[in-house]
Amino acid sequence: MSFAEGMMQADGSATLKLASLAPEQTPWGAALNKLAKDWSSISGGQINVQVYHNGVAGNEPDVIRKLKQNQIQAAVLTSVGLNEISPDIMTVSTPFLIRTEAELTAVLNELNKEMNDKLIAQGFYPIAWNRAGWLRFFARSPIKTPADLKKQKLGGPQSPAAFTNTFKSMGYQITPVGMNDTIMSLNSGAIDVVFNSPIAAAPTQVFGIAKHMSDFKIAPFVGAIVMNKPCWDNLPEKYKAKLLDNAASIGPTLDPKIVSLEDTAVKTMQDHGLNVVRTNQSDLDQWIADVDKAMPQLFSTKTFDADLHKKIQVILQKMRNK
Repeated sequence: MSFAEGMMQADGSATLKLASLAPEQTPWGAALNKLAKDWSSISGGQINVQVYHNGVAGNEPDVIRKLKQNQIQAAVLTSVGLNEISPDIMTVSTPFLIRTEAELTAVLNELNKEMNDKLIAQGFYPIAWNRAGWLRFFARSPIKTPADLKKQKLGGPQSPAAFTNTFKSMGYQITPVGMNDTIMSLNSGAIDVVFNSPIAAAPTQVFGIAKHMSDFKIAPFVGAIVMNKPCWDNLPEKYKAKLLDNAASIGPTLDPKIVSLEDTAVKTMQDHGLNVVRTNQSDLDQWIADVDKAMPQLFSTKTFDADLHKKIQVILQKMRNK
């Protein structure tokens, strides 16, 4: 499908189809609806955004395929989808590397141009970056240390395969599980543990089976609004700066709401039987040491990017030494 067939209307206006996995009745849904209204206003009705909430456009691999074919022109992608486009960006979500909201903000600000360039090189134009909470372990039995996790069957991502193979070599019982198969795999006993954000775990009822959530943060879950680059290139140049400024305002508005939503999700799950497993610095040190042992292999298999990892470490070290 050509660019014109994908978005141009008879009156010369453009309709952009934007896909999102998030339900419309969430802060993400509200932010995207506001972006659609703002972009129409900024362009005098020449650029109209039609938002497909609730994953109706498919899962992230489906959405990426449709972006490449110009069946849709924009999408909100999480770390999982961004990994499909540019695997090295997944380095931001290296377990136990970034540990606080302030550290995440500093890394995203400092490396914004580099991460944008990586997506552009793959044919996608980043409109805005955002965060989607922090990954935690949800398990049938409490997990405080790596030894506790090794006793249970962990559901891991289906790609990259090197991630699964590395953690198998470290003694973890890890099984690739599709995002839509998590509940079924937990119910069947195929897995005992998943890592998920509380915001995602609450509505999917993961915590109803995996009732024990570790209190430590494994890694930040980030995302971005991206467009296919031919679409972006063909938008009227006179509107682009204002469109980007508008999209950039989403993060500062949305990020505090995500933090609050995550806290609310944890409290709600606790009210319905979730057990938050308390850990200490000694427990956390064991996780950091365990991941550090795996990093050379993860670098060698290109699961995470060594150069980007070093840059993140430099940023974090400066912050932690203050």
